[in-house]
Amino acid sequence: MKLHGWSPEAYLSELIGTFFLVFTVSLNALQRTALAPISIGCIYMVMVSATATVSGAHFNPAVTLGALLGSRMLVSPRNACVYLVVQLLGGLLAGLVCWHVLGTTYTLHPAPGHSTFDVFVVEALFTAALVFVVRSLWPLQRKGAGQLYLPLSVGFTVMAAAFAIGGISGYSLNPAVAFGVIMSHWIRTGGGMGYFLVYFLSPLGGAVLGAGLANALGTAEYRWEVSEQVRLLPPRSRSAQFFTPS
Repeated sequence: MKLHGWSPEAYLSELIGTFFLVFTVSLNALQRTALAPISIGCIYMVMVSATATVSGAHFNPAVTLGALLGSRMLVSPRNACVYLVVQLLGGLLAGLVCWHVLGTTYTLHPAPGHSTFDVFVVEALFTAALVFVVRSLWPLQRKGAGQLYLPLSVGFTVMAAAFAIGGISGYSLNPAVAFGVIMSHWIRTGGGMGYFLVYFLSPLGGAVLGAGLANALGTAEYRWEVSEQVRLLPPRSRSAQFFTPS
């Protein structure tokens, strides 16, 4: 969907979706849940299903940046700024509520045996995959069975990423996750900010790559528009347009 006017409902849906995403990530991380990636992927699926037609279901400043890039902006710069604020607020609220529930917090850092560069690479690449998938499938939200593609595809992308890189970076792919987790830990302990920038900036770099790939391939948006044009043409016109004799 394209959002250009002020929309309090869209901002609220971004706040709600980001809150539950970061809350789920934090609870799983602190309790060391064995199947945490499945839990995270599932909350992503249901929140995207619930809010995609309201706000586009970004829940992530990197996804919002991806929506801004390319020949067709899927969100206005003004709304992107508001999205950023409410996403960071939702992430921080989730971190604080998690602290209240479990009585502790955590921070993000490279796993033993891995460097800051390793974290930057895996976080950027899997964020690129996420943004590529989202930008490619947003147009299919408009109608019909396509409304199932985005939540399922995003959820499985996030699930795959969490399984793949959890043992390297701890998994974030989202500046709102990094902000909520690390800032709530800093509020509680006064420390834990050492890797904040790498976790905040690497998804934004990945968003640029992912949006570039989606724009280069054209993907689903072009195919959807062509299929709609063909569907609306009478049979003779379809043949004339796509099978013109030499």
